[in-house]
Amino acid sequence: MTNRSHAVTSHFFAVTLKVKPCHTEALQNLENLLIEEYRRFTEVSFDDFGDMT
Repeated sequence: MTNRSHAVTSHFFAVTLKVKPCHTEALQNLENLLIEEYRRFTEVSFDDFGDMT
């Protein structure tokens, strides 16, 4: 999964999700929910920005 963004807070959010291991289905589902909520909050798609990796 690649996380794309442009703001400092967005970068922190993306890096936090990327480095935090998801060993269980529950944690993976939580990560997906956080991403969806974040997209709704910012009203933009990660695809609109360059890759942060």
